[in-house]
Amino acid sequence: MIHRILRAFVAALALCAGTAYAQSLADLAITKTDGATSVTAGTPVTYTITATNAGPSGVTGATVADTLPAAITGATWTCVGAGGGSCTASGSGNLNDLVNLPAGASVTYTLTGTVSPSATGTLSNTATVAAPGGVTDPTPANNSATDADTILTGADLAVTLTDGVTAVAPGSAVTYTLTASNAGPVAVTGATVADTLPASLSGVTWTCVGSAGGSCTASGSGNLNELVNLPVGAAVTFTITGTLSASATGTLSNTATITAPGGVTDPNAANNTATDTDTISAVPVASTPQAVPTLSELALVLLGALMGLTWWRRQRKA
Repeated sequence: MIHRILRAFVAALALCAGTAYAQSLADLAITKTDGATSVTAGTPVTYTITATNAGPSGVTGATVADTLPAAITGATWTCVGAGGGSCTASGSGNLNDLVNLPAGASVTYTLTGTVSPSATGTLSNTATVAAPGGVTDPTPANNSATDADTILTGADLAVTLTDGVTAVAPGSAVTYTLTASNAGPVAVTGATVADTLPASLSGVTWTCVGSAGGSCTASGSGNLNELVNLPVGAAVTFTITGTLSASATGTLSNTATITAPGGVTDPNAANNTATDTDTISAVPVASTPQAVPTLSELALVLLGALMGLTWWRRQRKA
């Protein structure tokens, strides 16, 4: 009798153990993407990370982790659950969060950071989900997900310079238009626009306006040596005015440059310099018109009378 009771007890324990084992299986999975194949250095990047549980058992305390690469700075994240899933609502920096995932549930993180302006190569980021102790994941291959993007670097800065003429006269005013632009792919903060003006120009002043987000100092005088900010597609335009020396001869040559700040590479240095050259030539001074001699009113009356008398005498002779 006792043996039968013991066998029944052992069988019940085995059944419970089997049930517990069946309930401790949970197929956890994770996906990660930023929706792109390339990122630009110096710009924001946003990842979507989703952890799911296909069951059959629910899971309490699974770990979702994402150790961000050093090239990503200022990271923050938010999280929402679905199907009964729960997670920490928000945080910053690396992700290391305990989540609860009933069978069929999910949690989704939105993680945003900035790619370092000096980053190069490939931006690779891996997220993982791990089952808690006592839970077996039958398919661990889907417990890790990696997103890899090519990092686009550099900024194609360019400068143009013109005064709109090919010849200037000594003593005349000269006005240059200098335009600096950024064709990307990276936005630039603190590029240097410089123009050391010829010694034959005096009284130089300048103004500047930005377009498409470009910014610069509004006005100044003398040589140009300014820090400008140029988002991709932006430009700044300087208008520089001075007076050419009255004794100037030969040619008037002026060169402007733009230089990328530290940490930014310009893939096309050829368009970082622009020169405007004019011939200095004196403009002929028009001679003063000479006065045309005229008669006084009395002389004109006498001349008219004389002509009338002459006509009368000719008529009588006829």
